[in-house]
Amino acid sequence: MNPPTTTVTVPEAARSRRSRLRQWRSLALTLPADRPELLSVFRRLVYAHAIGCGAQTARAEEIELSASELLTNALRYSDGPARLELSVHAGTLLLAVSDTSTHSPGGASGSSANGEHGRGLHIVNKLAAAVEVSVYPWGKTVFARFWLA
Repeated sequence: MNPPTTTVTVPEAARSRRSRLRQWRSLALTLPADRPELLSVFRRLVYAHAIGCGAQTARAEEIELSASELLTNALRYSDGPARLELSVHAGTLLLAVSDTSTHSPGGASGSSANGEHGRGLHIVNKLAAAVEVSVYPWGKTVFARFWLA
């Protein structure tokens, strides 16, 4: 004899709230300048976060690669820690990487993408929907926006 099946209906208000919560998620991590070996852990966290926010595998890999490039640049060209922040809202993921250098990153236009160095921001420019750099008295932040769908 089969056990009786129970159908649970979730009220519309609860479904709507759950949907709204899925649309707004954030992750913030700080990579100490003296611990570059943590970069691979950060990459996996970024990938898992992107997947958890609804990104398809290929898009999550692009976000992961972009985060890795920006974090590597932040560690290479500044003397302080690198801060990574991901926030998701309404189908877009915003990746922000901050460091203590007040110099604008070179190759922002992708013109220096032929050498061994200078390809990181070029790669991010190709993968992201939009990239911008903000320089502050304490350092800079590189913002990259990705569509999740």
